[in-house]
Amino acid sequence: MNYQDLSLQELFDISYNHIIKQGFPSVNDKDECLYRGYDGIMCAAGVFLSDDEVVEGRPWLNLIEGRGDEPNGKDLFIKELQNCHDINAIEDNFIDLYKESMRELAGTYNLVFKDVIKND
Repeated sequence: MNYQDLSLQELFDISYNHIIKQGFPSVNDKDECLYRGYDGIMCAAGVFLSDDEVVEGRPWLNLIEGRGDEPNGKDLFIKELQNCHDINAIEDNFIDLYKESMRELAGTYNLVFKDVIKND
């Protein structure tokens, strides 16, 4: 999937649906956020990366620049999706806090927030 071809609403829905279906954050045993965690789990930005593009510990925009691309508006938006995951990742009530962060992000961008997930 080339995320650059998607609308902000589609990016939002894909990322949100993934995290809600997963049910927990993508972190290691030191509570560090991971693009790809154990057993195929992914963070909110990790869903937009191929396995070959993942470099753990490297910030999202640095990954984009490392490909030789200049970050654009969609890259910045995915960084915000990632932030909604990362700022809540080590909290016991991760899903509730994540939903609230995503609801706020949707409001900022005038996106539709649906607290239900689509079946793929």
